[in-house]
Amino acid sequence: MDFALVYIAHRFIYRVFDFFHHWYVDGSRFFLSRFLNVFAGLEQSFALRTTFAHFFEPLYKDYSAVGRILGIPFRAGRVLLGGTFYVLFVVGFAVAYIAWLAIPLVLFMLASRNVAPIGILHWVTNAGSAAFSGFITSLDLPAFPVKNIHL
Repeated sequence: MDFALVYIAHRFIYRVFDFFHHWYVDGSRFFLSRFLNVFAGLEQSFALRTTFAHFFEPLYKDYSAVGRILGIPFRAGRVLLGGTFYVLFVVGFAVAYIAWLAIPLVLFMLASRNVAPIGILHWVTNAGSAAFSGFITSLDLPAFPVKNIHL
């Protein structure tokens, strides 16, 4: 009997640490690989490295005055457009990654404060949409925050 309790406690602790390893280490690897793959696709589309390398060369190897004059503004526009997409992409991925990292911490904080997730849903729907708030309040859910939940 003692062995079973020790085994269950050991497996519980192992699974808790395994969850955090999976969430943070494996999840970070996934985000990094996804980020690099999508960034490589953006670089293939916008080719900023190549554009910088040939910035002062004539456009389409047209060595006439028109080709030399138009090459710089067209490449500058391409650099500005590509740079804007790169910045938006990096910021979007950073926000998604930070949200991913924060999910377990937020859930742990809510659990430690004894707040039910359905109470948050109730609070958000009452604050947001009047159409759904009538439906949610008809369910007779406790208001946000929920204190002293006894299961």
